[in-house]
Amino acid sequence: MGKVRICMIGAGMMANKVHYPSLASFENVDMVGICDLDEQKMKKTADQYGIPNRYYSYRQMLEEQKPDGVYVVMPPQYMYDIVRDCISGGFHIFMEKPMGMSLHQARTLARLAEDNGVITQVGHQRRTSPLLNTVLDKCREHGPVSHAVVEFYKCDMEPMVSAADHLHDDSSHCVDTLRWICGGEVVKVDSCFKRIGTPDINWVQSTIQFDNGATGILINSWASGRRVFRAEVHCLGAYADIELENKAHFYENGDYEGVEYDCREVAGGTEFYEYGGFLQKSREFIDSIRTGKYRTSSPFSDVLKTMEVLEKIVAQSVLAEN
Repeated sequence: MGKVRICMIGAGMMANKVHYPSLASFENVDMVGICDLDEQKMKKTADQYGIPNRYYSYRQMLEEQKPDGVYVVMPPQYMYDIVRDCISGGFHIFMEKPMGMSLHQARTLARLAEDNGVITQVGHQRRTSPLLNTVLDKCREHGPVSHAVVEFYKCDMEPMVSAADHLHDDSSHCVDTLRWICGGEVVKVDSCFKRIGTPDINWVQSTIQFDNGATGILINSWASGRRVFRAEVHCLGAYADIELENKAHFYENGDYEGVEYDCREVAGGTEFYEYGGFLQKSREFIDSIRTGKYRTSSPFSDVLKTMEVLEKIVAQSVLAEN
């Protein structure tokens, strides 16, 4: 096929920071339409990326442009109806994370995608982090992962007043990354929670057991000293300490010196969308459309499992109150 024709729904900060520049870097992609209710944001983005067709109605855009694929990038409380309509129309779909605001939404989207035979991708970009995967491969040379830790910290002590709570907002990223690192299927989840200076839960720790024997440990805190997304990977005789947006250190066989890896050097790019895994995430989606074969690492069918684990954690937070 020629260039892959993509329509964009959403022109917010995150979309402009990572998704538009990722697609603009591909020679075989043509962004043919953009839709946003904010006229100024839409005009600024469309002008910057040379997108000719601009809409306030995504339904009109899809009907007129008939794209090969659609990106839906906006807060999670607004995505469900739009993603559902795109799938029902037979359009291949890339949606931001998380995959819905409830397990019902996630299951419905996964079923509709299968029924309509569309290619899907959820923007869990840490699965395609060049730094994480490079060091993960080094660890796995020693054997399967025995245990892993994923930590996501922020310095934000304000109460959460958006439609998504802290658990849906950030813990979904940690659950998904642990599933990617550990492999296998989740068989047990145990969690505990805290409220640190806020009326809502802003600290969570979960221990996740996998059927392959791996153990994953999740720790989220929004009451820490700075933002960091960090992972530990442990295999037989190997250990990696990875700050995904900075550096990683790999150790093996008792060596205390280790080997340092820089995220920008590993990715071969200095822009966040390059070393953060966003470029690779879009590459998978575009290549899947071009070949007609699934090459996406986060299809709805798999991310549904992430949502199921997340909902167990949410349920445990409710039960902990009783």
